[in-house]
Amino acid sequence: MSLRLAVVSALALLASAGVAEAACTYDIAKGLNASGAGIPYPGAEGRDWFAKKAPITVGGVAYEAYGLPRELGPMDFQVLERAGVYSGVMAFAEKGQPREVVYLPVRAADCSFQPYQKKQGG
Repeated sequence: MSLRLAVVSALALLASAGVAEAACTYDIAKGLNASGAGIPYPGAEGRDWFAKKAPITVGGVAYEAYGLPRELGPMDFQVLERAGVYSGVMAFAEKGQPREVVYLPVRAADCSFQPYQKKQGG
């Protein structure tokens, strides 16, 4: 019986790993979400400009990366809205706030986002 329990546990782990591949999605009506509505968004991971921490421009405003990518969750998604696109990657900012900081998705699998701060004098 313990072998059966081990097999069931292993299958459960594999199933949860599969769900993690699309942990975060973007839906036009719902925006960013972790409910599976919409499609996994394209992230910045693996893009040359992201690896080099190059400055970006969103909505005509220059931003530079600061800090490390961080995981965002459903509570964070409620306060974010789409702010634009940089090189095929959607950018998000806090709703109703001046866009001092934008967040670019890194990986949909773990809901990680890289914050970019408005460049001084930019």
